[in-house]
Amino acid sequence: MTEGLKINVNYKDLLDFMVCSTENEDCMFDKCTSCPGPDLLKDILQNELEELELPDEITFKQWISTDRANLITEVLPLEEFLDVLIEK
Repeated sequence: MTEGLKINVNYKDLLDFMVCSTENEDCMFDKCTSCPGPDLLKDILQNELEELELPDEITFKQWISTDRANLITEVLPLEEFLDVLIEK
């Protein structure tokens, strides 16, 4: 999901902003009270993206599962895209 933004990060980099340790089970299962959580990641992404000249809408692909997995293309406003990215 971050490929289209041309930001040099992967999902592990994003997780590092949300948890104390990716090696800690409590952190990864949202049981740690010390983890910064998704708000910090959203703030960092918003600050980074403000410096880029991005369109109002972001086109990205994601897998959805029903009775089977499908790769769909979605177009969302930037703010909604950030919410989806952080949720995933």
